[in-house]
Amino acid sequence: MTKPHPSWRVALPAALLLAALACDASDRDAEVLVKPPRAATTTPRDTPLDELDAGAGESASTALSWTGCDISKKAYMAECVAEYREQTGIEITLSGGGATRGIRTAVGGMSDMGGTCRHALPGRFPQEEGGTVLTHVAWDALVFFTHPDNPVDGITSGQARGVLTGKLTNWKELGGEDVAILPVLRQQTVVGKLSGVGYMTRLMLFEDPEIEYTDLAVFRMSSGPLEEFVELTPHTIAVTGVSSARKCAVKILELDGIAPNKDTIAAGEYPLFRPLYIATHGTPRGRTKDFVDWLISEPGQAVLSAAGTVSLAEGECLNEKYRHWPTDGVEREL
Repeated sequence: MTKPHPSWRVALPAALLLAALACDASDRDAEVLVKPPRAATTTPRDTPLDELDAGAGESASTALSWTGCDISKKAYMAECVAEYREQTGIEITLSGGGATRGIRTAVGGMSDMGGTCRHALPGRFPQEEGGTVLTHVAWDALVFFTHPDNPVDGITSGQARGVLTGKLTNWKELGGEDVAILPVLRQQTVVGKLSGVGYMTRLMLFEDPEIEYTDLAVFRMSSGPLEEFVELTPHTIAVTGVSSARKCAVKILELDGIAPNKDTIAAGEYPLFRPLYIATHGTPRGRTKDFVDWLISEPGQAVLSAAGTVSLAEGECLNEKYRHWPTDGVEREL
């Protein structure tokens, strides 16, 4: 199938699979190991990651499985899956759990596809070596957001860094009320800081994936619960993807005077834009390839765009402006 827009596919070498899951705040130094790879399995795809055996290839049923980034799931996958089912009769089951889960279940063959809002890190983590290919399908942006009753409408990048590192602790320092700031952070293992939001915020805002955040924070296991907590809790602040934040009852803050909306993100005016990927074990094939090809074709991109996410065509200029493309084994597919 001819692909009308540029996409990025990132090929990574093969190795054993391990998988890390974020745990509660008292145990976030630990990583959970997944059993070593073996032959393909028909284990249901919503089984917890640490209970799955790693397999390979497509699931044997007529359904496909997608696991991973809650932001991608909420932003466009639900709408795209519904439309694809209407057009083809193919069911695609969706399971969240984060970008790291998406990459590593795809590597191990536990899911036909993974959704991820960060690139894979095979040079740092053998858990992400295993023939993974990342296909760029859309654009997102990291946004800071707060409870809807908060009078603050925007912050600067410097203030954002101060809040995340604990140097700014009162809303009056951001032009708000004289009340303590309650940061809400995505739980992650200290060894890797691997969530899609956590890793990409550190990379793009601090230029340092290892920067330490404040420990005066509330932690949540994934983006969905994090967003829900901010909806209900005054004086909170958090980071997530705009593609899901805009579907929540929260106040999305301007950053450096720029509101994050579809136009400012697509033009590269809003600073924290980033790619969204589909992860597969090797180049997509079979029914998985059919879906990925549809998703980056004009009909699939039209559904994605109508859901409010920036499509490849809408964000075409971002290919040159984005500064954090992975460097190992990158192939730009026209």
